[in-house]
Amino acid sequence: MHKLTRWFILAAAPLLALAAEPPAPTPEPTRIVVECEDMQGVAQDKFGPGPGWQVGRWGQDLYQNMTFGGVWASRLRVAMTDAGDNPAEMAAEIDVPVAGAYKVWVKYECPPFFNYAFGVKIGPADGKGPPVFEKGYGLRESPKHFSFNNKPVKGDLYWNWGIDHDAAEGYEARLAKGRYRITVSKSKSPAPGGARSLDAILITSDLSDLSSPRSPRYPLLDELRRANHVYFRFQSRRRSAAHRHGLEPLEPPV
Repeated sequence: MHKLTRWFILAAAPLLALAAEPPAPTPEPTRIVVECEDMQGVAQDKFGPGPGWQVGRWGQDLYQNMTFGGVWASRLRVAMTDAGDNPAEMAAEIDVPVAGAYKVWVKYECPPFFNYAFGVKIGPADGKGPPVFEKGYGLRESPKHFSFNNKPVKGDLYWNWGIDHDAAEGYEARLAKGRYRITVSKSKSPAPGGARSLDAILITSDLSDLSSPRSPRYPLLDELRRANHVYFRFQSRRRSAAHRHGLEPLEPPV
């Protein structure tokens, strides 16, 4: 073999090997999930919208049951409260593993023509120090990621075949590493106001304009799936004395 040809092959071999290597996978963003129905302050023995925060059951209490449209509730539960502006809060503690910029998304039901005002506040878990994030959500004109959309939409969304009302709304926050308390509270809604129905909160280091950028068809759900939080719900099939006497609603098995 000619010396020049042999030299070229030897020089090109490392480059060909590098070209054949697959690209390094993109690092997954930090995802912190809070299921609203599990937050402190949600009455677990009360269902549907009330003056305080209560459990909303998929298939029974949600707007989805009263409008022609679609809703996909994480874990088949939400936290609900009525349209009033009396004080009512729910809270949870979270750990932020890495300091940086995050986006605070809230997924909620959002039928058109109403406001569903609520506030989200993040502060030190020990209560020492001011909030590091405080923002109002749920207003009609706020940009939201609705179902079947690949860009944020302001105002109301109404399809000619019905109302599809799942939406996620998110804002950026700068968080240091540490433990925080996230609080959701009722706010005064401009008229007309509707009952709030909040599904889940996602705090993510992915600052995309969409709550589920890899699969935007449904707001937030793909990111909740990628967070890989597994849950089980058990139900006793024995009817209690209260059930037999009609004092409590008996939920269907899930």
